[in-house]
Amino acid sequence: MKEPMTLEQFRQEHPNDVIQIMSPGGYVTLPPDRPLDQLYAHAGVSGTEIPVSWEELKDQIVESCNFNEADGNWYLLTAEPSLDCPTQTIGM
Repeated sequence: MKEPMTLEQFRQEHPNDVIQIMSPGGYVTLPPDRPLDQLYAHAGVSGTEIPVSWEELKDQIVESCNFNEADGNWYLLTAEPSLDCPTQTIGM
């Protein structure tokens, strides 16, 4: 089984691409030129934008990704990391 990739890892592999995300908190666009402290999520409707922190997004797991050659954007579906499969081990 392949290790799940986090949003942060995906972004590091595609630093110059626009990444469109459908996350549990709404739709988020990650343009390569926008600072990570200026991100917004929306419900797919104009006027519903709310600020979202990179800390909240970066550990989400990429469930699926597609590259659209027509617009040059990546389209991702992300999910919260599952509790039964922690991304980091907690020391006992």
